[in-house]
Parts: sequence; structure tokens; C-alpha cells
Amino acid sequence: MGKQYSTKRASSFKAASKSPSKSKSPAIKTATSAVKSLSLTPEAKELLSSRKGYRTETAYGEGYRNAIPVIRHELYELNNISEKPEIAQRLGLSQHATISQIENTINKKFGNDAKVLWLTTREGVKWYLEEDDNDPDSEADEDDIDEYRIPDDARLIVDSSCS
Repeated sequence: MGKQYSTKRASSFKAASKSPSKSKSPAIKTATSAVKSLSLTPEAKELLSSRKGYRTETAYGEGYRNAIPVIRHELYELNNISEKPEIAQRLGLSQHATISQIENTINKKFGNDAKVLWLTTREGVKWYLEEDDNDPDSEADEDDIDEYRIPDDARLIVDSSCS
């Protein structure tokens, strides 16, 4: 399996998990029944049913996996604060939960070494690589796409439709 990471504007999701194994396909936590009141995009349904997702490190750099710093970065530095209520709800908290409550819940459910990855479909990665606003000459290179196995006990924390 080549490297395949996910980041698709059309639709993507972040999944939280315990520290992944050192295998070629790191583990990611996701659960379809996390919060029944929140709907899922077709892409998230596909990833959850196939138990695999894709991403590219070309766009985001390697090694950023620790759940708490990644979530803080997404919320506060990238101004994705609108994801906070969904993260809280998918973790079983009120949509009005504080970042401290979210962090405590992640630590309790997944441990202090919890990991998150933003995954999408293979087509989502290709779309992102070809449509990246930051690089008008970008092309989808299959070697830049990494595939990850999603463990049965993974937890979906954000299901975004970014188109």
C-alpha cells in the first residue's frame, strides 16, 4: 500500500483513535453509531463501510497526529471553530462543551496518546490534489496517496462537507 492520506474539500472526516500501531497502515478510530442525530456524508459512509480512508501528506506534512494539538490547531489557528459542536456531540458531549471538556473526554476514551487523521475517499484526495487553490499546477500523483485501515473501534469526530 502506498501512502494515502485524506483531505477532500468535497467531503472528509477526522477520526480519533488510540495510538496507531507501527504497521504500514496506522489505525484510526471511527464509529458509525457515534451520534445518531448527526448525519453522515456519502463519503464518510463509504469510508466507514469499507474500513479504509485516504489522505496525502503532500498537502499537510507528515507527523501531525496527536489529537489535542491537532484539534486545537484546526479550531483556533485554521478558524474551524464551527467544528467544535460536532466534535463535542460525536464524543457524546453537549454541543456547547468547552475545549477542556472535549480534551478530557478524548483523554478518557482514547488515552493521552490519542491520534487523529483527516481522511477521505481516494477520489477525494485526487480532487484535492488537482484543485488545490494554493498550487494551480498541482496534479494527482498516485504515489502521493496513502491508504489507512480504519479499525472497527475508531470514532468519527468530524464529517465535513467543504465544497
